[in-house]
Amino acid sequence: MINRSSRLTRPIIPIKQIQSKTILIGFNKQPKNQYLSTTTNEQVKPNVTVVRGTGTKKQSSPSTSSTSIQKAFQESIKFLKEDAERLQQKLKEEQTSADSQQQQEEIERLEILSEINDVQVRKNHHLGQQIDMSKPIYRFLEQQRWRKEGQLGRLSECVDFSNNK
Repeated sequence: MINRSSRLTRPIIPIKQIQSKTILIGFNKQPKNQYLSTTTNEQVKPNVTVVRGTGTKKQSSPSTSSTSIQKAFQESIKFLKEDAERLQQKLKEEQTSADSQQQQEEIERLEILSEINDVQVRKNHHLGQQIDMSKPIYRFLEQQRWRKEGQLGRLSECVDFSNNK
């Protein structure tokens, strides 16, 4: 087999061609006069700005950025609620015609999907408060945590070890 670089291992642009505009703009130009003296012997610092990236950076006030963050957060919460409502409607349709085991599994899956992005559910699970294990969402989140922390693997090893004795 010929050792060729694949699409994933070779760089798209040769490294020599990549140039940072930060280096070209901000650091090549050294200010000539650090301090200017005036007739009253006051020293004035020059207005030095470092330009990063491709253009000038606009200064925004903290209140403007925080309000835009709040607005984006509210829009994302609104989107998640609409998605949960859509899934709840689909869940109700499935529950009216639930006959087989496969449809029961689909109902449980829809219940989990409709509540998985709920902030209160995540908070309750994280803090260990108001967890109702009869609800599929809490069982699902607990199973995820259990698998992530590796407890399932350790339990399997213990069971295998005790069975082999």
